[in-house]
Order: sequence, then C-alpha cells, then structure tokens
Amino acid sequence: RAILKYLVTDKSQAMTQLGIYSACYKLSILMTLFVQTFRYAADPFYFSQQNKENARPLFAKVMNYFVLAGCIIFLGVMLYLDIIKLFIGEKYYDGLKVVPVLLAANLFLGIYLNLSICYKLTGKTYYGAWLSIFGALITIVFNIWLIPVMGYMGAAWATLICYASMMLLSWIKGREIFPVPYDTKRLLVMMGLAGMSWMLFELLKGWTHFTGMKSWLMAFLLLAVYTGGMWKYIGGMTESPL
Repeated sequence: RAILKYLVTDKSQAMTQLGIYSACYKLSILMTLFVQTFRYAADPFYFSQQNKENARPLFAKVMNYFVLAGCIIFLGVMLYLDIIKLFIGEKYYDGLKVVPVLLAANLFLGIYLNLSICYKLTGKTYYGAWLSIFGALITIVFNIWLIPVMGYMGAAWATLICYASMMLLSWIKGREIFPVPYDTKRLLVMMGLAGMSWMLFELLKGWTHFTGMKSWLMAFLLLAVYTGGMWKYIGGMTESPL
C-alpha cells in the first residue's frame, strides 16, 4: 500500500485506487487477526513439545486444524460478504474483488509461519531471514510489474505470490532439516473445497437470484456442510492434537 500511489500509471486515479485498496484490505482483517493470534500461541507450544516422542505427528495435526480454521474464515467472509462489506462505504465496493485474493494470501502466510517452526526448532533461523529477504524482493518486483498494469489488483496478487512462494520454499526446506509428516493431500483438499464452495455459492446466487435472508440461509448451509465434512475428514475430536 505504501508504494501503490507511486506506481499507478494514471496519477489522477492514484489516491482513489489507494483508498479503495486500503478500505477493502480491512475486510481481510479476520484472517490476519487469526494468523497473528495463532502465531503468538503456537510458538511456545511447539517449543514445549519438540522433545516429545510424538512431536512431529502432533505438529502435522496442528497444521490440519489451522488450515481448516483458516478455510472456514475464508469461506465465512466470502459467503457473507454482502453483510461484511457494509463496514466500508459503497464507493469502495468496486474493490471487493481483492478480498478473496488477500484472504488466501494471509492464509498462505499462516501456513508459512507454521512451516517456519522447522528451522526455529533446529536453530537455523537464518533460513527465516533469507526467506524474508526473498519475500521482500518478490513483493517489490511484482508490485513494480503488476500495479502499472492492473492497479490495486496487482498489489493484491503481488501479496499472494509473495506469501505463496515463501510457503512453498519453507515447505521444501523444512523437509530437509526437520521433516514433519504434513498431510499435504488433506491440506490441498480443504483449501480446494473452500474455494469451490465459494464459487458454487456465487453460481447458485446467480441462478436462483436469491438475496437477503435466502442468500444468508444458503450461505449458512454451505458453511455448515463444509465445516462438518472437513472436520470429519481430518478426524474431528477423535484425533484432536490437544
């Protein structure tokens, strides 16, 4: 956001685009708060468990529950965006298309923070420093490339690409220095179905022309089915990490 106004090609629209992007960025705050809150609680937990026999399978289960919670937040915000958008002015509604991109980006950031425990526990925190530098470079390069072409959407995509890249590299490096048996298939299924559920909701709204209470009821049913199905899929309380 700090450099958006300088990179927009049409300078007369620079502050307008910055205002729209900043307003819509706030709608992803639920994911940001969840990730940061989890981070503060998770680090002490990981360090307290690192020497236990079942530590690595336990860390994998924690990741399952983290991703499920993140997907529920993503789906909840997107299904009820008609209500949540009321927190910003109507003049900012054109920028609502950045919300799913930013929600996904912050979920990837959360996964990266989970994965980063691998080099924290092994004392190889310099990997985190290098990944942070890499992420900064990715952000700068893609902002310079995409913002003049796409405006504030370029900034959103740059954020997503940055966090996705850091997540992927951290996963690859973590397998070398501190292998954790993450259930990659389940994680991908949960994220994929969350995205598909949101798209299905948008299609159903278009076909049925449901608005207001009918739309909210349909959103509730979809969210309940997703949550119940995915909770059972990862084991529910029968395999609770705690």
